[in-house]
Amino acid sequence: MPVMRDIKIQISIDDLLRVHGATEGQVKGKALDNYRRLLDEAEPLLRPAYIYRDVSIAETREDGLVLETGHVLQATILAKLLRTAKRVYLMCCTIGPLLEQRAREYKNDGFPAKAYILDSIGSLATDFLAQKGCKFVDDVAAAVQLSTSIPLSPGYMGWPLKDQQAFFQLLDCAEIGVALSDTFIMSPLKSTTQAIGLVAEPGGKAHKTNCDYCALKARCKFRKVQSS
Repeated sequence: MPVMRDIKIQISIDDLLRVHGATEGQVKGKALDNYRRLLDEAEPLLRPAYIYRDVSIAETREDGLVLETGHVLQATILAKLLRTAKRVYLMCCTIGPLLEQRAREYKNDGFPAKAYILDSIGSLATDFLAQKGCKFVDDVAAAVQLSTSIPLSPGYMGWPLKDQQAFFQLLDCAEIGVALSDTFIMSPLKSTTQAIGLVAEPGGKAHKTNCDYCALKARCKFRKVQSS
């Protein structure tokens, strides 16, 4: 099962400040220096990796998909957006546990602001890693003259979180150090799963992203970073 490692994740000071609703012109002096120091501290703590699998879709139902393996992914959004897909890429991405551990240390030592900033860096890094995984599938699709769906994840847009089980049954997530709890929460927390369909219609996501189907919409600060 393919695993991608040694992935370069670049987060700028502007990316980080935008998540916090600010610009470099608004944050100055020691506060700005602290942001920069934490970005520098975070970089060697990132261990980005993702594992993926290409699975054929056996049946599309009104309430989800049946995979060739017999696994059923139950979500209306999947049936809607992958209605023409014959294959789907299942992917698990993680930045590893080190940054999460450092943020916890800061919090326990009485530095909640530093912990908060590191946590934001981790969330951004996880999101950027997932985007790189999407780009990989985009390239695969383009090579066979197909397009791709928006990435979809259990726990969002009406897809029940319990379907994380299917990802962990079909992917050897332990190979990249990711485990699943009895309540379907991943560890490390800065991990994500996503399903990306290969679809026939050109420009399958040219005018839509998963943000368009999310209840947060314009209230999400991470969306501001993605659209910049």
